[in-house]
Amino acid sequence: GLVVAILTEKMPALSDHFQQWINIMQSVMLAFALIPVLYFTSNEEIMGKVFVNSKCFTYFSYFFYFYLIFGTHFH
Repeated sequence: GLVVAILTEKMPALSDHFQQWINIMQSVMLAFALIPVLYFTSNEEIMGKVFVNSKCFTYFSYFFYFYLIFGTHFH
């Protein structure tokens, strides 16, 4: 972000264009980063009995994840 800001300091339209693409890439990457986090924190062998997510939280998290991916991007 800082390099883009410095290089496009005098060109605000180009800076806005880059910022839009950065936001798009972050939204896609965040969606795919959630899958392993949900999987690992819901696995009792990895997290142990004390720190593993409850079944209710796991189901809610996956539901919320799929809603974010499919429910908000396609109107």
